Amino acid sequence: MSSYVGSTYASFAAFLGKKDSRTIQGKRATRVERRSDGIVVTYHGTVMVGAYPDGTFRIFGGIGSATDNVRINTYSPARVSQRDYRRYIATGERDERGRAVTIPFRSGMTIAADGTPVLA
Repeated sequence: MSSYVGSTYASFAAFLGKKDSRTIQGKRATRVERRSDGIVVTYHGTVMVGAYPDGTFRIFGGIGSATDNVRINTYSPARVSQRDYRRYIATGERDERGRAVTIPFRSGMTIAADGTPVLA
């Protein structure tokens, strides 16, 4: 069983080993839990990130706090930012001025392994 958490399905599975749930050291309220369809990271019991064997992720909003954004950015390939009390997710593209292109954040968004949102 590894103490490294990482941000992939494989790293979460290695972190859990044979356990179904484990607290992240130094982050008492943050847990990694095995579910029937994947592995999730929870913060105070609220699912923040879901990782799946096919390499995709689903990200959830929590209450929109800075800590929620840190958990999403740390335990998934997604990059969430906040501006004027609204949350955004980076698309992986850059505009003509070199700034990251963002779209509005929606709880439950699917994210590819490279961090780009999967738009339905």
